[in-house]
Amino acid sequence: GAWSAIDTIAIGVDYPPAVTSPALGELDVFWLSGALSGKLTTHQLTYDGTWGQPAQLGQQVYADLAAVSPEPGRIDLFGLSANGPLTQSTFAGGSWHPWTVVSTPSYVHLLADPGFGMAAVSTSARHIELFYAQDRTYAVHISYDGTTFTDPQLEPLPSDTGLSGVTASAGRIDLFAVGKDFAPFHGTYIAGVWSPFSQPAEIGDPTCTARTVLPATVSISRATTTIPAPVATTCSNYSATAFLQNGSTVLGPVQYQSPGASTTGLTFNARINPVGTYRTNLDNGYANGGTQTLNWTSTATAVKYATYPHVFSARRGRIVYLYALVKQYSSAPQGIIAATRRVTYLQRYTNRRWQNLLARTTNAAGAFAVALTQPHAYPYRLVTIESSTAWTGISATTLR
Repeated sequence: GAWSAIDTIAIGVDYPPAVTSPALGELDVFWLSGALSGKLTTHQLTYDGTWGQPAQLGQQVYADLAAVSPEPGRIDLFGLSANGPLTQSTFAGGSWHPWTVVSTPSYVHLLADPGFGMAAVSTSARHIELFYAQDRTYAVHISYDGTTFTDPQLEPLPSDTGLSGVTASAGRIDLFAVGKDFAPFHGTYIAGVWSPFSQPAEIGDPTCTARTVLPATVSISRATTTIPAPVATTCSNYSATAFLQNGSTVLGPVQYQSPGASTTGLTFNARINPVGTYRTNLDNGYANGGTQTLNWTSTATAVKYATYPHVFSARRGRIVYLYALVKQYSSAPQGIIAATRRVTYLQRYTNRRWQNLLARTTNAAGAFAVALTQPHAYPYRLVTIESSTAWTGISATTLR
């Protein structure tokens, strides 16, 4: 029920540590040191009631570590090496197994930009869900059943400098990330579906404060879209009326009451509400039975149309034909339309990373076509750049 004092258990730690619990009452902490010498070494420290002595595991990795225990007595340690591939080492049967490069059915090596963070979570025996940031917008998500990894999936994740995760019940994952504004973000993954990432209430805030917990971004893909806006507060009880505003455009108001029922959503009407950044404002509010002013923190959400890139391919001998079709949602005319004048990159997966081949601006039909002389088969995909009114979009992968 209370925090202990802060103890120093190691020095010379160069990057954020990773921790897991392979048995009841035991913690294993891992970290990297040696940045000044240029020779990073992985260290392990075990706690089973008292702290032991640090041990060197010897593998050189760069910036990111994640540890998880999918069953008693086993630890899976993941790291990003200096040249980019994701690596794994397992502690089982009382000893560490050699580090290996992680691969999936479609990818010989999995790559990531180190320094954004990595999280490993076990939702059931021998089952691991691994997340690492590909960039400041998306995270790569792969699953592991103890023998094989699934192909990576991209998940929207506003991570900038950190990523961690935990599971508190079967089938649920809670991810925490440090966003672009250096604020913490929280999202839940339940039964294969992500909730919007939002800012949680501050831990240990001594004052009575409240704010709407808005998703960082809202993608408009239908005529009316509900923007979830629950309230996070340190108050024992409160009453508040809030609204979202973008210039002269107002969404709401929304009534909040605790204890009692609260409305936790705002409706965006694509026919009449313009896209843009909406900020919450408090119309009126009080706390603790009206005896205290409600300290309201305004939060914002960016609202834009969804983008849908599609890639098609064909091969004839040494020639690869690639066709791009980019669509997006729109309010005028309402519905899915051709995404005209959208800058789109054609990328090829080679040398263990996605590389830009060329950039094109879509025509009036939201399309373009290219032909390449390419004797070998490679995966291709499209990445459409974010515009002033629509989000970025990444297509599925085609292999030609």
